[in-house]
Amino acid sequence: MHARFFSSFLAPVRKETGQALPLFAMGLVVFVGLVGLSVDIGQLVFTRTDLQKAADSAVFAGAQDLPSASAATTSAQSYVQKNGGTGTSATVTITAEGGAGNDTIAVTTTRHVDYFFLKVVGLSGSNVSAKAKAKAQGYLGGSGIMPLGLLADGLQNGKVHNNCYQGNDPKTGLPKFDQNIPCTLHDGASDCDPGIQCTGGDFGELALDGSGGADYKYALENGSKTVYKAGDQVATQTGNQVGPTVQGMAAHLAKPQPPGCGSGAIGDVLVKNAGGSSSIKPGCETSPNIWIIPVVNQFHNPQKSTILGFAFMYVTAASKQNGKNGHSVLSGQFIEFVTELPNAVYGAGGSSGATAIRLVE
Repeated sequence: MHARFFSSFLAPVRKETGQALPLFAMGLVVFVGLVGLSVDIGQLVFTRTDLQKAADSAVFAGAQDLPSASAATTSAQSYVQKNGGTGTSATVTITAEGGAGNDTIAVTTTRHVDYFFLKVVGLSGSNVSAKAKAKAQGYLGGSGIMPLGLLADGLQNGKVHNNCYQGNDPKTGLPKFDQNIPCTLHDGASDCDPGIQCTGGDFGELALDGSGGADYKYALENGSKTVYKAGDQVATQTGNQVGPTVQGMAAHLAKPQPPGCGSGAIGDVLVKNAGGSSSIKPGCETSPNIWIIPVVNQFHNPQKSTILGFAFMYVTAASKQNGKNGHSVLSGQFIEFVTELPNAVYGAGGSSGATAIRLVE
């Protein structure tokens, strides 16, 4: 009787145990499948992130060589090989989207990923791609402009710029300067030659924020508060203000360097790129040694001067040279760099001396 009782009691348990085993097996398969899926998907996500980094670095490298399509393509492919990992290929496309020559580069990186767990369900692998697109635009203008001017006149610039002047660009009419070579610029009426477009100084003073002495001093020490672009007209300062000019320029150079920019030596602020261009070290864009100087058509007070473009200098010293009327001397070297400046306007057809590279995709 007891045997029959226990037998009848255990029968449902044996039946449920028999049903649980298949369910456990099915659940185990689903669990392993989910783990495998997460591993393979994780591998896809990791690869996609890795490819995006390679594409971003490639477009930045290639954009520095624009508008040369061949040079930009070579640089981009080189960076993909360095950063893309084994099995990564890339497609590079150069376009002219700003209407002023090749200004845009797009890089698509691709790598095949072999699945590990998903092979069980017949999936062998997948191609993963990432795309980046960058546009190189020239400097059109901005604030922080120094209230000094370079004449767009070959003869006069050849005199005061010493070995830095190369002649005028036949396309833009703007003076071209040797880069990274020490030279000096003179400021003072004593350096003017008769008949040249100059009555107030070869390297003259501009009234960017106003013609008052306080405004002029502020602009020398800090750069202009006003935004100026090519085509704008500006008044010139009157008189040979050698003393205030040297004092203001010296005060500008005496400003502290941004954190991480060392003592202000050119190697502390600028970095040479593989393609021969320079970049400003991140955080050093406001270094007091980097000067933006307008190129103007004339100094002929009371007539206004027209800003034709901009030149960029890494300035090391400002001094006063005595003589007839006296003049100030600015020492440094002209530079070209690929870095976005603060408070600046960029666009097609801007100055090639300072180019901003921006990711647009």
